[in-house]
Amino acid sequence: MDELTFRSDKAVKPDKNTKIREWQINALQTSLGEKLCYLLPIIHAIGGCDTTSRLYGIGKGLPLKKAMSNTSFAKQLEQVLDCSTREEMKTSGEKVLVELYGGKNTESLDSLRIRKFKDKVVRCASSVEIQNLPPTLDAGQYHIYRAFYQAKCWMSKDEDCALRAVDWGWQDLQGKLMPRTMDCQPAPDNILKLIMCQCKGDCSTNTCSCRKQGLKCTNACSECRGDACSNSTAIDVTEDDTDL
Repeated sequence: MDELTFRSDKAVKPDKNTKIREWQINALQTSLGEKLCYLLPIIHAIGGCDTTSRLYGIGKGLPLKKAMSNTSFAKQLEQVLDCSTREEMKTSGEKVLVELYGGKNTESLDSLRIRKFKDKVVRCASSVEIQNLPPTLDAGQYHIYRAFYQAKCWMSKDEDCALRAVDWGWQDLQGKLMPRTMDCQPAPDNILKLIMCQCKGDCSTNTCSCRKQGLKCTNACSECRGDACSNSTAIDVTEDDTDL
């Protein structure tokens, strides 16, 4: 077989101070070994590419380094590629994501997210930036589905992949493929339905968004704070209370 060479795209218009890098593909294939070469498509897709989402803060190098140094992680990646059902892939993919985010093999992705959040609350002087947390399993599963679909398309011997994108993390919206983000709501109903008014008056009319929705004002309201308006919850002070 002829020698294959990969050259950096910086070689198209090289700067005089730029050292052009080249890789001998055949030698690299021998160095990595057959098993790791088999895993490269899923490693590349999970790390994020033009057609898959990216795991914030993980990058492309970490999955490859873990696959090279951790046989258990490499086995998990292999299981993702060999899965025949979405449920199997959800389970295997969760283990991959937990490992990438530094979790324990006994943790679920959601419990790892909670633990990371608590750690940051204790240590951070400012608010926690949620993009630094692991994804929920609900969102993470769709990243794994899209990575699997892309890897299988790359590995397909046929020009067209036999899999359907809409079965693996994508949805058809008016003829365009868009990523499916998650199935669950982003927050519990009681939080999503939380309404806060910004009334300057006493919240006595339906211009108050809380009153209009049939809700009492709360301390989340920016002006009345739920205790200085006609729509606040009255505090029943009994004779026994005043004696305390």
